[in-house]
Amino acid sequence: MAQGTRFAYPRTHFIIRSVFLFALLASMMVFTLVFSDIGLLWPSLLLFIFTIFILLTNVSPIFTRHEITDDRIILRNGILFTGSFTIDEIASVTPSQRTFRFGRIKLASSTSNLVSIKLKSKRRFKSILFRTSDEMIIDLIRPDEFVHLANQRLSQVSLSPIQPDGPGPQLGD
Repeated sequence: MAQGTRFAYPRTHFIIRSVFLFALLASMMVFTLVFSDIGLLWPSLLLFIFTIFILLTNVSPIFTRHEITDDRIILRNGILFTGSFTIDEIASVTPSQRTFRFGRIKLASSTSNLVSIKLKSKRRFKSILFRTSDEMIIDLIRPDEFVHLANQRLSQVSLSPIQPDGPGPQLGD
């Protein structure tokens, strides 16, 4: 697959929230161990469970990136979601303002700089509990560049000549 153009995703709030949650968890563990007599088993188990939760929900989105290659758009939301859509599957890519509508899959953490990617047909996503949708909402740092490049790729596909599947009937002399 050809190397594509990667687009930055707003990560600052995930970093701040992760640091805050880890500090809160550490202070709770210190408080529990100093002021209680319950031993190490239960605090250790809770520490493990909450650490996994924080890693999945806050650290994982830090590794999010969206990419446009010559023939597809790849969306990644941490380790929880990866979607790859060929340019032929995409109906439109537009800036979006609204986020509250049923039937959309929102991979955005904010309400600004949103981009809507509409598919030509509905698709089932295993990583989102087998939800079916034909529209994805993402947020980016540079949404205008993403929309411009995606629409460039879409127009290249629509302008490309149609290749026949095989030999067709010949027209008469």
